[in-house]
Amino acid sequence: MGFAESMYKLNGQPLRFTQGRNYLKPIHEAELEEILMMTGRQVEKTTTISVKMANNVLLRPFSTSLYVAPLNEQVKTFSRARLDKLFRYSQNDLVRKRYKSSDLVDQVFHKEFLNGAEIYMRNCYDDADNIRGLSIQDVCIDEIQDINVDSIPVILETQARAKKKHRIYTGTPKTFSNTIQQLWDGSSQADWVIRCPHCSKHQVLGIESVTPTQFICRNPRCHKPLPDIARAMGRWEHRNPAKKRKGFRITQMMVPDINPADIFDKIENYPLLRLKNEVLGESYEKADKPFTKDFMMEITDRDFSMMTTITNSTFANIPTFMGIDWGEGEKNGESGTGYTVLTVGAYNPEGKFQILYAKRFEKGNELDPDFQMKTIHNVIDSFRCRYVIADYGAGVKENKRLRKQLGKRFAQVQYVGQQKKKLNYDQNEFKFLIERSDWITDFVDFAHDGNLRLFGKDDEGMVNVFHENFTAIYSEYRKSTNGLAEKLFYGHALSQPDDAYHSTFYAWFASLMYKQGSFTPEGKSKKRGFTSVRAS
Repeated sequence: MGFAESMYKLNGQPLRFTQGRNYLKPIHEAELEEILMMTGRQVEKTTTISVKMANNVLLRPFSTSLYVAPLNEQVKTFSRARLDKLFRYSQNDLVRKRYKSSDLVDQVFHKEFLNGAEIYMRNCYDDADNIRGLSIQDVCIDEIQDINVDSIPVILETQARAKKKHRIYTGTPKTFSNTIQQLWDGSSQADWVIRCPHCSKHQVLGIESVTPTQFICRNPRCHKPLPDIARAMGRWEHRNPAKKRKGFRITQMMVPDINPADIFDKIENYPLLRLKNEVLGESYEKADKPFTKDFMMEITDRDFSMMTTITNSTFANIPTFMGIDWGEGEKNGESGTGYTVLTVGAYNPEGKFQILYAKRFEKGNELDPDFQMKTIHNVIDSFRCRYVIADYGAGVKENKRLRKQLGKRFAQVQYVGQQKKKLNYDQNEFKFLIERSDWITDFVDFAHDGNLRLFGKDDEGMVNVFHENFTAIYSEYRKSTNGLAEKLFYGHALSQPDDAYHSTFYAWFASLMYKQGSFTPEGKSKKRGFTSVRAS
């Protein structure tokens, strides 16, 4: 903290943390490996992380730092309005004199320093493809509540070779299902506790602490004014102090520059959801569950058994389709990045998409890629699958093997959130690029229209897997890629895998692509938003 106060300026004045901002000291001073800041809006979160990132590169020669935010514009704003100003207007021009040179890279997304340190900045809306390949020591993921939970392992993989790594997660909470709440649940969960100088009551400032003119003690027997010094001289109390991830909740009531009249006006006029999220830094449950437990029971046919072959069945002459969602499974008693799940489906005589078979590869020999490939080919042969689709990413090598063996009967799918068309096809990588939210909404609508059926017995435990994975999905609104409008987003909790859901989606998607002819969406369909493509 002393280095920062001697080096940087804020709004033209030397940076100082002693002006009612004691709550920031542990965040800046402690050598913490993993920090979570769950905050309200306008609480100097961005200033805090910009100072921490600047300190990392200036004090650690040859270190590498990565800043990630959901939207490209957010990354540009952080780079130009935060980092550049810290470096350009440092006290006595120290940063330029000691750490910068005209022959070093000084771009929006990449900055170099004379001590060999570097900063990279990237956006990550739905996938983290543009982050792969970087080798990083310090990672900061900002506005993490709006980042797809499945992208986080990819971002953190950039630290795989780092001997000493630091991670900062920051954001404003939304629902209890959201990523940041899941991270908070696994953190030390610290709140800023102050002591009333009148009644000695220890408390965390909340809605009851504010009047139109002042902050007051929450004790109903006291309710006396709280001076600024009382708010400043609090202490962090960690609910789970043994947790490695240190979580800090920062509310607007802690910030010295925000006056009680403004907060009281928000209490009176904000919807409860916005008040909880943006002022108090708390989650509020308003997420929708597309697949509830009751709905899963509705679409599960308890009289239909999971099949092992379609020979001598009503599906013998009906096209079948396979979806594969790749994962690492359970390794040495710990979960990897989800499980590999395959699902086989076909349209039954009533025109419903019936799930015929499913398999989850969980541990032991099942994690061996050769075992999985042999099993997948046996299932393809047993069900005479016409078309197979797998997710793009984790199973790159396996997908190439399947393409070589199956030819145009196989393709990949990559979810994207930043393309104008709902569906595109990359001929070189035999890959469909699909607009995530729109396509998942189509599948949800398809299921709720009564068109999806699951098997209900002789399932090798897969019925429970389907129910757990589907009910893990939640939906909420977040900013679209242009940062202006809001768009429906689908996610799942960190602790709840959704692999069987995605493998089922891929099988259904394969059936739609097959119907379009030549295994690719030739021509156009107004309803589905297909674009004219041609397979390689």
